Amino acid sequence: MEVLIQLWIAQGFLHSTYGNRHLEDIGREYFMDLLWRSFFQDVQRDIVGEIGKCKMHDLIHDLAQLVAGEECTILYPDREKVVGRTRHVAFHSSNSLPDIPALLPKPNKMRTLLLGIPILPRLDDELNLNNAVLELNKSVSNTLISSFKCLRALNLSQSSIQKVPNSIGKLEHLRFLDLSRNKDIKLLPASITKLQNLQTLRLDYCLKLKELPEETRNLISLRHLGLDGCNSLTHMPPGLIKLTALQTLSLYILGKKKSSLSKPMGGLGDLDGLDELRGDLWIKGLEHSRSSASEAKAANLERKRHLQWLILEWDRESSDESDKAIANDEQLLQNLRPHLNLNLLSIFGYAGVTLSSWVSSLSNLTAIQIANCKWLQHIPPLDRFPFLERLYLKNLSELKYIGNDGSDVSSSPLKILRTLTLINLPKLSGWRKTRETDHLPLFPSFPSLYHLFISNCSMMYLTISSSSSPFSDLSKLKHLYLEELEELEYLPLEWLQNLTSLEALGIWDCRKMRVSISPLFQHLTSLENLSILRCKELISNENEDGAHGLGPTRFGHLSIVGVPNLVSLPRELRDVTTLQGIQIMDCPSLVSLPEWIGDLTSLKELGVVNCPNLMSLPEGMCRLTSLRRLTIAECPCLEERCEQGTGEDWPKIAHVPNFRNGGDGNRKEWGASLIHQTLKMQEQSKVIKTLPQTLSTIRFLFMKWVVGIMWIFLQSVWIRQIHFFKETWYN
Repeated sequence: MEVLIQLWIAQGFLHSTYGNRHLEDIGREYFMDLLWRSFFQDVQRDIVGEIGKCKMHDLIHDLAQLVAGEECTILYPDREKVVGRTRHVAFHSSNSLPDIPALLPKPNKMRTLLLGIPILPRLDDELNLNNAVLELNKSVSNTLISSFKCLRALNLSQSSIQKVPNSIGKLEHLRFLDLSRNKDIKLLPASITKLQNLQTLRLDYCLKLKELPEETRNLISLRHLGLDGCNSLTHMPPGLIKLTALQTLSLYILGKKKSSLSKPMGGLGDLDGLDELRGDLWIKGLEHSRSSASEAKAANLERKRHLQWLILEWDRESSDESDKAIANDEQLLQNLRPHLNLNLLSIFGYAGVTLSSWVSSLSNLTAIQIANCKWLQHIPPLDRFPFLERLYLKNLSELKYIGNDGSDVSSSPLKILRTLTLINLPKLSGWRKTRETDHLPLFPSFPSLYHLFISNCSMMYLTISSSSSPFSDLSKLKHLYLEELEELEYLPLEWLQNLTSLEALGIWDCRKMRVSISPLFQHLTSLENLSILRCKELISNENEDGAHGLGPTRFGHLSIVGVPNLVSLPRELRDVTTLQGIQIMDCPSLVSLPEWIGDLTSLKELGVVNCPNLMSLPEGMCRLTSLRRLTIAECPCLEERCEQGTGEDWPKIAHVPNFRNGGDGNRKEWGASLIHQTLKMQEQSKVIKTLPQTLSTIRFLFMKWVVGIMWIFLQSVWIRQIHFFKETWYN
């Protein structure tokens, strides 16, 4: 949505009746009006609530195309040159690029050229971003820029250009320039700073971009500077404080000044005048400002009331761990106090022992992410954040308790917390420090918790094992993942009884864990996915009749990897007719598959890798009529028996349409398929995406579709009439 609105502004389609209103806000209202009238549909939002994806109905698209007429067009490879009235052009493929001057006989009439956006050749075709990379060589880009001097919007994203020509500075009317995802661009020409009408400059995912032009401060009209994914940037140019209209600055790099002869660099003080910043701001390289912590106060983050997400990062690898560094970090963080409207806060690599007092005052926070803070011992009481939905804690070596000592855990109002991720917290013992006389649960009530991920928290096994109910209320929990709890031997029955809504359970690298299937199936009646990786033993009920009738009603996928004592499939699976996928890998003791496997009538995928003692397949394989994919690899005897046409077991599996038997590449390819469900579940458990560019990836996919399909048609006539439509609709 944001790129679409930026294009509207570039073409002058939006006007502010009142001088104090941002055009972006007006454009957002127009977009929402169109959404409300079903011009768009099926909206999906990202983590900060921005629209990340939507659809446009075919009939609405046809209407927009009819209204736009010849003013807008898409050029296909077989298309003749455009008519004189055309002002806005998108190229379907790179095949037409060398002929641009011939195809567009009146370059001075052109206002929009979209060259880096994949456009569907037909509405029924599927959008494939992987085929969207263009090959725009230097001569073509020079021709473009020298011929079309009246352009308002130019998109060269994904065009594989390595160098932006100096002639870019001649496009004096240009307001929108997209150079994103050109991974070979290292520097921008100084002439680009002559574009004093430029409002939007998108450089997202220019992976090799090292620096911005020193005179970037001359882009006085700049409103949006996209730098997501520019991981090679070493510093920011000085003087950005002059860009007072800037609203988007997702990345700000603090460089290391090596000597007095080093290039001029921007500091935290250059953020002072940028009070219109909105969305997310990621400040990197804070370790270079330790000696000038007072400069952080000059950034005046507290005045930036539109910011939604603030990310503060110190480089953990180069961080000084001395007492002086710790004190400087604490003072630096204290001076980086943001506005109270902030919704998301991320802190990486901070060397302080405690967080600043202002953190507790951010009562509007919906998500907190704290990672790689080696010395951090205390976190503010979370009852200060009544709207907290996501909490992510990772690599906090000294953190023992999340709540304050002696706090009443039962009164903690974490009623809407949905995701909780705890990774590599070796000293974490619980939410609070309990006394022997306490009878409270070790963790507060989480009545809305949806995802729970616990990894490599070596003391947590005591919390789980010693308490019959370590978590007092997990009735809404749908995804639970336990990883590298190496001392954990079992899951308490009382805990399982509380997980009535659990859909996905992952137990990974709990080397002493004995996983018993019967209680899992008996109590986890909503379970759909079970993933067991490198656990000591998988225990099945030896009494087959006792297992009869047990099992979740929607259980669909089972993955077992690295369980050395697994001899056969658990008997409890026999009556699970909903099971669709079974993957077994690295189980050397597996000697047979049960005959009753033929009763799994819904089974569609079966994989067995590196189970060398599995000698044959049961006759029941013939009854698996729904089986569509069968993989057998690193099972020498079984591979021989399953040879196509000649193997003894071939008649049992001849009906399977996709059969892979042996081969060096099977393990890697099947292994990827095996862990797909596991990784998908693990991804769902993350509280906040680790890097802010994930946000722009979501927006990118949406914008590529919208700008390519819709915007090229939804133009002057529609936008110029929106205000009229709005008035007539309500009157």
